[in-house]
Amino acid sequence: MNKCKICDKEFKSVYGLSAHSQVHNTNYKETREKQQLASKLYMAEIKKNNILKYMSEPNCCKQCNDSLSYNKRYNKFCSHHCSATYTNKKRIDNGYRLTVETKSTISKALLKYRLSETDEQSNNRLVKAKNTRLKNGTEKPNRHCKICNIKIGKHNKYDYCKIHYLQSVEGQKNMANYQKFNKQYVYNEWTGEQVYLLSGLEYTYYKYLVRHSIRWSKPKSIIWIDANGKQHQYFPDFYLNDSNEIIEIKGHWRNADRDKMNKVIQQNPDKTIVIIESKEVKSLD
Repeated sequence: MNKCKICDKEFKSVYGLSAHSQVHNTNYKETREKQQLASKLYMAEIKKNNILKYMSEPNCCKQCNDSLSYNKRYNKFCSHHCSATYTNKKRIDNGYRLTVETKSTISKALLKYRLSETDEQSNNRLVKAKNTRLKNGTEKPNRHCKICNIKIGKHNKYDYCKIHYLQSVEGQKNMANYQKFNKQYVYNEWTGEQVYLLSGLEYTYYKYLVRHSIRWSKPKSIIWIDANGKQHQYFPDFYLNDSNEIIEIKGHWRNADRDKMNKVIQQNPDKTIVIIESKEVKSLD
């Protein structure tokens, strides 16, 4: 058996021991973050090169001949409208045209239906037809990127395509302010364990504890009973060993959260539970 010299944990193979030894390495988390960041930057660079290569010779819509964006590079048309127009033209060219008799039959049926309509039904039909073409009282015109003139989506807030938006001043500012947290394990140097954090606020508080060298650990679950007499388990976020305090990080209070925390505190008077909200966590030095 292969035994760890630090924590006396035994492993069947040398490979398991070598993988476990990284847990005791204080630089393990930093090197792992650097590797992940490097791989993300590498993939982003590859995607950027692919986009620039595509933009030099983009595919075009079969109907309106507008260049297609990188995300629509495998499409034949830029929109459903162009697809339907192209298909209808093809049908007419192939001889699938409605006869005069068929058109007159359809128009008579529609006229008969319209004459039997009430004023309210007629107004509702007109309003629905109008809403399909209009929004907020104005038609949606086709929009194009200011720089490359590629057609952009009607719900795009900016006047740039994806590439030129990221290159613009406004896009760079927004990307700098954007931070996304992925649930991850962090290393606790006091216990030598990997602890799983669930939110960005928990990670911010963890960084605060590391900066100030505060001893902490992941507390055990606490039993509490609701108004119906049903037993539940409450899992706190942090336990401070020196001050003997249980820390609960709260970013958003849901409907039943306050009632739950009040019951937990009342039913466990021997435990010191401190609730820290998002504003307090963000203001920590």
